[in-house]
Amino acid sequence: MAQVDLLWMEEEELRAVCVALVNLLRESEVRRLVCMNEALKHGYREGYTDAALQLPAAVEKRDGEGFVLH
Repeated sequence: MAQVDLLWMEEEELRAVCVALVNLLRESEVRRLVCMNEALKHGYREGYTDAALQLPAAVEKRDGEGFVLH
């Protein structure tokens, strides 16, 4: 849908589109938070294991992967 189309919508249509956008935005935010939490859990687990086993090469590799994530 083009932005110009929004200008010519009836009030009820526009309201429905806004509700749909708000719902999608809320869903996107929830997914982002879940993804961030999973990434933090994974990083903590892997970092703790690497430190406990004293694996510096694994840490460097994961640092590079973490850089891509950010």
